[in-house]
Amino acid sequence: MRPTRDVLRPGPGRPRGSLSRWSRASLNAVFEVFDKLGGVEAMTEWARAHPSDFYRGIYARLLPTRTEVDARIDAVRSVQDMTDEELLAAIKDNPVFVSLTAPAATARNAATMSDLHGHGG
Repeated sequence: MRPTRDVLRPGPGRPRGSLSRWSRASLNAVFEVFDKLGGVEAMTEWARAHPSDFYRGIYARLLPTRTEVDARIDAVRSVQDMTDEELLAAIKDNPVFVSLTAPAATARNAATMSDLHGHGG
């Protein structure tokens, strides 16, 4: 009897981030050598003598290369829904807002934006 496709599928494998047996054995060997070389005290002496090598060669490699952010925005308002006073306040509080909203400026708020920039009439 020929095996079905389900039988041929590989298992789920190792969970993401977990170490293989070889990686775990290698890491344990490095820890053992670290202890035999003098541990934290010896490494501290070496790092003091070679700070650039420590920070670039060791410390930087221990920092995460990726960070996940879980954020939620509770309220988003459209520029069209804002009153002229709210627009002025937003622009005065955040100059970047001007460049983001300028293409969306309408006749309703164009005069207000001119007043803000000292071109009022």
